[in-house]
Formats: sequence, structure tokens, C-alpha cells
Amino acid sequence: VRGVPLPDAVVFLERVGDSVPAPAPGRGRLDQRDLAFVPRVLVVSPGSTVEFPNSDPVMHNVFHPGDSLAAFDLGTYSSSEAKEVRFTQPGLFVMLCHVHPEMVGWVAVVPAELHAITTGAGGFEVTAVPPGQYRLHVWHRRVEDPALTVSVGKGIPSAPVLLNLSRRGRRGFPH
Repeated sequence: VRGVPLPDAVVFLERVGDSVPAPAPGRGRLDQRDLAFVPRVLVVSPGSTVEFPNSDPVMHNVFHPGDSLAAFDLGTYSSSEAKEVRFTQPGLFVMLCHVHPEMVGWVAVVPAELHAITTGAGGFEVTAVPPGQYRLHVWHRRVEDPALTVSVGKGIPSAPVLLNLSRRGRRGFPH
């Protein structure tokens, strides 16, 4: 964004044209450790259940302040406890703690198996991409999703992709 690397963005590829089965729901884990969500960004498929354990010796709370269909509040709970939420819709969901407002994490519910999270330097790698046409998406709280069409050829070695992203407006955020 404006020449500055963008860490913690979710990059994913959706196949264009072919009917590809949705990725199977799974399980994820977003821990509360050292007064932080670990990992900071977790990627799961739609229908997946995410566990929120409290690994700190203090009380925590996990909530998402989204719209009425996606919002939840797990209440305050102590160390060695864990609670779960099932995420059914694709989107980027912010996780917060009422007890520790500095804690911020993200659950990205991605409708594709091919995905990556950008590094601190803004880099990413999506491996084992079959040949074909894809829509490349970038989800991050600060940028607009470019939804670019990209082609992957058979037998072509990996190639760098440089994305210049626009800042997000106030609306249009996926959850």
C-alpha cells in the first residue's frame, strides 16, 4: 500500500470457470497467549469450527462485533478454558477482548484451498497451483480486494507477483 509492505493480509485463489467443490470444513485454533491472539491471522474454510483457548494466567474474553448474523461474545473465561465458534460464511472477522482492548486477531473464512498469509515484508507464496484461470483475492482491513484474474500455465515455474493495493474506504469490508 503506497509502497509499504502489507503484513498479515490473506491472499487466496478461486478457480474461474470450473466448478470446484468447496473446501471441506475443518478445525482451527486461535489461542490467547501473552496477551495476544496467536496466530494473529487464522485461515479456515466455511463451516469450520475455531477453538479459542485461554493460555494466559488471566481472564480473557473473545468477541466479534459484526452484524447481527455474525456477531458473537463468548464471555469472560479463565486460564485453561476454551470456547468454540463455527464460522459458516466467508469473510474477514476481527477478534477482540473486552478485558484487554489491545488484543486484536483475525479469522479469515476463505472459500478456497489455495491461500497464504503475507509475511512482515509483505511477501506470500501459494504452492502447488494447478494450471488454469483464477481470481486472486487479498483480504486485509486496510485495503480493497483487487480480485485480479491470473493465469497459471502447465509446467511454468513459480513467478513473482507484485500487487499495488488501494486503501479501503469505510464500507465494503467483508465482515
